[in-house]
Amino acid sequence: MKCEALKILYIVNGNGLSDKLGGSLRRTIEIAKKFKEKGIETYILTTMGGFKACKKFGMNANYYILPSHIWKNKEDTIFDRIISYLISTLFSFIFIPKLPKVDVVYTDSDYFCDIIPALLYKIKYKNTKWIAMIHHKISVKKNTPFSFVTTCLSSILQKLDWLIIKKFADNVFLLKTDMGKKIAKELNVPEKISFVLNGVDLNIIGSIKVKDKTYDACFLGGLRPNKGLYDIVPIWREVCKYKSDAKLIIIGHIDPVYKRYLEKEIKKYNLEKNIISIGFVKEDDKIKYMKRSRVFIFPSHEEGFGMAILEAMACELPVVAFDLPTYDDIFKKGLIKISNKDIIIFANIIIELLKNENKRIMLAKDAKKFVREYDWYKIAEREKRIIKMLVLKQ
Repeated sequence: MKCEALKILYIVNGNGLSDKLGGSLRRTIEIAKKFKEKGIETYILTTMGGFKACKKFGMNANYYILPSHIWKNKEDTIFDRIISYLISTLFSFIFIPKLPKVDVVYTDSDYFCDIIPALLYKIKYKNTKWIAMIHHKISVKKNTPFSFVTTCLSSILQKLDWLIIKKFADNVFLLKTDMGKKIAKELNVPEKISFVLNGVDLNIIGSIKVKDKTYDACFLGGLRPNKGLYDIVPIWREVCKYKSDAKLIIIGHIDPVYKRYLEKEIKKYNLEKNIISIGFVKEDDKIKYMKRSRVFIFPSHEEGFGMAILEAMACELPVVAFDLPTYDDIFKKGLIKISNKDIIIFANIIIELLKNENKRIMLAKDAKKFVREYDWYKIAEREKRIIKMLVLKQ
């Protein structure tokens, strides 16, 4: 069978009613788009939120949309998301028998709303190969009773999903990171494991030009506690002690409760002119804002990979981030890692880069050179070879 004649069904139900484009869905879309350019026929089983996110990012495919709520059209709480997972999973029992036969089913996550439909499809079409993508292992958090209960339940559900994946999936995609290696060890099915990478679209990023540096630094991503929400203002306060008009731009979705916290902290320390949060923006505008910045800051406490760092490097920005085990296997150049989550050292490194233009430019060039190996086209080509071998293997 020629790989170009393949048919792939992507199951991506994790968005529920939200059209927010998270890292896992972003990866799926990037690879699927590259596959589609090669003539691979693409089907997507998703929810209305997932459909909107895919279309927003220019993903054309044969869509099958699962209901994910009955009485609401917007998610307001985490419980709404849980309900959407349950509803979409239940409706998959009706939808799966109606789906066309494909060569490969790819699950975007290890959430049960993706795993159960894939299992149902695998039972119906035994010869179809199932590739399960696992991005990270859920850790139990004990900072509040609510987070402890929710992460405990999530962890238990994940372990159950992993049992299904071990038994029925034909291949498991794991990120080539410290966490990916730990997950591989826990799954203990080495014959099914393929290590993969995340990437960036170097063609699009390279095609966007800007003239001036408007911002001293930028942050990209969904800002929440584990992504550095509580560190942003303290770090920038220290930077402003050196440069009173230093400007930080924050790009990306922020949930209302976190947005209120951020605005309160900014106002408390009179940093309204120094920290600008613009929320979600179009892809081209995002790249323009990043290229108008001098430094990329990423005080995240927990990362499965660090796609935002790759994008920053592709925009020729040096990156300052807290030292996480995930980064050890990925980022060899262009990244300055701060140990012990020390915000004072973090701020001092930013100040040093703003003071020393030559050092900043040198690190930026190293970053841009390093990221060439992470082009989505190269990554998709490797995964296409894995899929072709899997399908031909009977």
